[in-house]
Amino acid sequence: MATPRFIYPITPKSMEVVVAVTTEEQKPSVVGNFFREAFSEMRKVVWPSRDETQRLTMVVIGISLSVGLFLGLFDYLFTELVQLLPKLVQ
Repeated sequence: MATPRFIYPITPKSMEVVVAVTTEEQKPSVVGNFFREAFSEMRKVVWPSRDETQRLTMVVIGISLSVGLFLGLFDYLFTELVQLLPKLVQ
């Protein structure tokens, strides 16, 4: 009989610590390992401040509008050029 081993999965600080008992024959599941590692990585994340999030959101919106206007202008110009070509050929 194998000696039980205690595993303490990493969880957010606001949650209770979950204790699981396994033996050497019973390995933690792949899904359990995935969630333990995911919680571990999420604890390492440095989240942006509210001001930084708002500023970067405005930058994304501004760039999106600029690219949209740029592509719209070229679409309009090429449409006019394609419509003008048949008239020039005749």
